[in-house]
Amino acid sequence: MMDNQAQSMMWLRRLSMTNYRKFGGRFSADANSNGGHSDSMVPGLTVDFDRQMTVLVGENGAGKTAVLDAAAVALGTFLKAFPEVSGLRIQGSDARRKYYSQYGETDIQEQFPVSIYAQADIAQPVQWRTVQERGNPIAVPIEWRRELNSANGSTTFSKASEICSLSEMYQKLVQMDPDAVLPLLAYYGTDRLGLHGRMTGKARASAFKNRFRGYDRCLQSSLNYRQMDAWWRKQYDRSLKGYDVPTYRAVCKTVERCLETLLRENGHATEARLEYDFDDGLRLSYTDSDGVRLESMPLWTLSDGYRGVVGLVSDIAWRIAALNPFMGDSVIDWTPGVVLIDEVDLHLHPKWQSCILGVLMKSFPQIQFIVTTHAPMVISSVASDRLRVITLDDKNDGIYQAVSPKNETYGSSASLVLRHVMGSLDKPRKVQDLFDRFSRQMDADEFPEAKQTLGELERTIGADNPDLSGARSSYFFYAGEVRD
Repeated sequence: MMDNQAQSMMWLRRLSMTNYRKFGGRFSADANSNGGHSDSMVPGLTVDFDRQMTVLVGENGAGKTAVLDAAAVALGTFLKAFPEVSGLRIQGSDARRKYYSQYGETDIQEQFPVSIYAQADIAQPVQWRTVQERGNPIAVPIEWRRELNSANGSTTFSKASEICSLSEMYQKLVQMDPDAVLPLLAYYGTDRLGLHGRMTGKARASAFKNRFRGYDRCLQSSLNYRQMDAWWRKQYDRSLKGYDVPTYRAVCKTVERCLETLLRENGHATEARLEYDFDDGLRLSYTDSDGVRLESMPLWTLSDGYRGVVGLVSDIAWRIAALNPFMGDSVIDWTPGVVLIDEVDLHLHPKWQSCILGVLMKSFPQIQFIVTTHAPMVISSVASDRLRVITLDDKNDGIYQAVSPKNETYGSSASLVLRHVMGSLDKPRKVQDLFDRFSRQMDADEFPEAKQTLGELERTIGADNPDLSGARSSYFFYAGEVRD
């Protein structure tokens, strides 16, 4: 019996960036021990990833999106051998800019080479029937590097021969064997909510002429609703003509179950139904947060939160089905790959933020997710060993680090996450200053002054504030004053 929790056929293990955007680097005689680089440079940032879910955390401008962009460039190398599909390259504008100042003059120099180094575990290409009989093949470690050596140069493949050879092996096996398994690669940026009106149209016959269409613009970061609609239209049309399309059913069920799980967070055990219409495209029936049943609502009419989740899950699912149509009902559970998501909490209510990662992992058990977030509820929904907090280590050389928090985060309150993981106040600065003043006054036994501060807090945040109630109890206990 197959175990779909076994080791995935593909996952990204490590990523290092040197002179890539804000991430710099420095010369070292022992760079081999830092980031896996074989040259004399210590990378500006090295990130080690979890096999299933990694959450990147950091302040605005810390470089979270840059990590995803670099990962997309690295992973896109796998697409090199596939026809009519292209990966990404390092742009001249990606080069780190270093400022020099002397005698009142400023000189800005772009730093080269720009380097993206990756380690991944990727299995040799395999047929679906072999996976059914024996389970997933063992993924073996490989490493590669993409470089840009000058502003007008091209991104090199010279240090990526191993993954390029693997790409050719996958492409050739697909040509010879219709049930060769293909991994998914996908990137979803913050501009993925681009649907603001009807997005339907007659699907061209050539739009899905082969399985490689599942890779079309897969790493471009924006969600292509017209492309997604073309797949849905084609599958729906086939079902109307009497064809049995198990992958179409699997995709529909996946989206419905995801939405049902999220809706239960609203307190409604409800059935969600997904359907396609030639005029409106995807339509949803569900019970909203107010308990009102809504029927056949076009996707483009829904709120950003609903549209974002349904669009994201639908796009992942249809690409999986397009890449491996022979897997039938098992296609969602068994397709491997890597998915990058920027600001996974985008437009989500905290109730949904707290469970979105669990929904994604349960829905796509063979997929590795690498996501970014600013939401405390997302952070508290995973164990700390799946978090990577990006912080500055050496300002002069642009060296950063990505490490897990020392304390466990799973199940922590939002206030604890804000303070101990995100380095942020959990109250407005003015209010926090008043509480800090109160604490200092209590420590110094300055009880009359502490009482005055309590009064100021009450006027500022209200007498019923829970934190104020705790401070008031502390005052009465230590000051020995009797409550009124």
